[in-house]
Amino acid sequence: AASALGLSGRREGGTGPAARSGPAGSGAVLGSSLGPGDRFPAFRLVDADGRRVSNRTLAGEPTLVWFTTSYCVPCQVGARRVAGLDDALGGDAFRVLVVFVDPTEPTSALRSWRSRFGRDDWLLVEDVGLARVVGLRFLDTKFLLDRAGVIRDIDVRIADDAYLERIRELVAAG
Repeated sequence: AASALGLSGRREGGTGPAARSGPAGSGAVLGSSLGPGDRFPAFRLVDADGRRVSNRTLAGEPTLVWFTTSYCVPCQVGARRVAGLDDALGGDAFRVLVVFVDPTEPTSALRSWRSRFGRDDWLLVEDVGLARVVGLRFLDTKFLLDRAGVIRDIDVRIADDAYLERIRELVAAG
C-alpha cells in the first residue's frame, strides 16, 4: 500500500490506490493532471552534491523520477531492487532522480540513503515545489520517462518484478 503524504510534508497513515498506469495515452492517475504520454514538467534543482539538475540533465536517457523520504521503508526495499536492475544493465542504461519531499531531512540523510539503498550515480534532490507541480499525493510515486522526457509510466507501489520489467522494456525500446 502507498503512504499518503500531506501537502505540509507531514507523514500520514493510510493507504492510497494501488495504481499502476497503463500504456501511453491511458490518462492521468493519482489526481494529477499528468499522465502517460505527457512531457514531464520543466524543473531546475540542486542535488545533494551541489550540481544543478534539470530536464536537460536527464535528456537522452530513460529516467526514473522517484518521490520519497529517507525513512519510507517500501521505497527503501524498492530502491534496492532498482539498484540491482541498474547493476544488471551495466549501471548506465537509465538514470535515477530521487526527489526527497520531507523538508526537515538534512542533506546528510539523503547521502546516507543513497549509500545504503541506491547507487553513487543516482541524483538526489530536496523538493522545492516539484511535488506540487506533479500533483504528488503518495510516497513511493515513480515517474518513468523515456529519452525525450515523456512520461511512459506512473507507479505508486513498491518496485516489484513487473515494475522492473517495465524499466527493462523502456531501456530496450531505445
